[in-house]
Amino acid sequence: MTDGPEPTAHPKPAATPRPRIPHPTIAAPEAASAKSTESARPAQRAAHPDRLTDREVEVLRLIVDGLTNAGIAAALSIGEATVKTHINNAFAKINARNRTDAVRYADRRGLTRP
Repeated sequence: MTDGPEPTAHPKPAATPRPRIPHPTIAAPEAASAKSTESARPAQRAAHPDRLTDREVEVLRLIVDGLTNAGIAAALSIGEATVKTHINNAFAKINARNRTDAVRYADRRGLTRP
């Protein structure tokens, strides 16, 4: 007892195997290790004290210049939340409790602009 037409079975087309393209790291680890030494960044960054990143130093310099978080965000074309993240990371690395501590640190370490 059927209420409609019987479904017709359609054969599945044969799957065509995809060509295997070797991953550069797996295929040639020696070549990959040579590339990893040439960082993806164009130039090797300057060594900053206390393992601060270039961006954290840049944010500290803008704090020294008296910019607010909104001002720093505008100057660097990033969001305020990102600025707060950079500030929190930098403050943790330099053991600063506030902007005044950060400015003192930057002055002692020569991170202020002439």
